[in-house]
Amino acid sequence: MSEMVTLWLVVLIVSIGVEVATLGLTSIWFAGGAVVAVIAAAGTDLVADPAIFCSVSAAVIFHQTCRSQIFQQRPRKDECGKYDRQTGDRDQ
Repeated sequence: MSEMVTLWLVVLIVSIGVEVATLGLTSIWFAGGAVVAVIAAAGTDLVADPAIFCSVSAAVIFHQTCRSQIFQQRPRKDECGKYDRQTGDRDQ
């Protein structure tokens, strides 16, 4: 096993460990980049691995950010603008 594969496996294990400890879904993005970097390390050169890791991690972060903004539920109001859909309460 090459040194780069070992490095990316360590990054993968550390990021999963941090994710399990925090449960904040922040380091799981880097775990995805590390998985792709491990696969790429078998057939690419030294310069391509960090670029692949950074690009995949950035793509996963961008996807998660856009998805959370698109599917974020906003309270809907009735024709008077006073009905909160999430709680069902009316503002008095």
